[in-house]
Amino acid sequence: MNRKNEIQLDAEAAAHPDSEIAGLARLIDHTLLAPEASRDDIRKLCREAVHFGFASVCINPWHVPLAADLLRGTNVKVCTVVGFSARRNASAGENLRSGRVHQARSAGN
Repeated sequence: MNRKNEIQLDAEAAAHPDSEIAGLARLIDHTLLAPEASRDDIRKLCREAVHFGFASVCINPWHVPLAADLLRGTNVKVCTVVGFSARRNASAGENLRSGRVHQARSAGN
C-alpha cells in the first residue's frame, strides 16, 4: 500500500463528527515549521491531521506540493507561512522582502 492510500484509509477512520473532541480538532491547525523538517516528517504530520480530523496542516512553503498531494480528497486543508523564519535564516545582506516574495511564489507551485 502506498502512502497516499494510507492517508485515504485514515480519512475514513477519522474521529466521529458528533464528539466534542472531533469538534475541537476541526479548529486546530497541525503545525510543523521547523526548517529541517523532512518529507517523512510532513507525511507523518498529514497522516496525523487526517486521523484526528484537524482543520489543516501548517507547513513551510517548500512542503506545500507534497502536502497538497497527500491531502487531496480529504477534509484537511494546507496552510503555509511566508517569512516565518526569514529573520533567523537571513544573511546580513539579504533583503527580507524579496525573500518573502520568493517564498510566496514557491508556495504556489
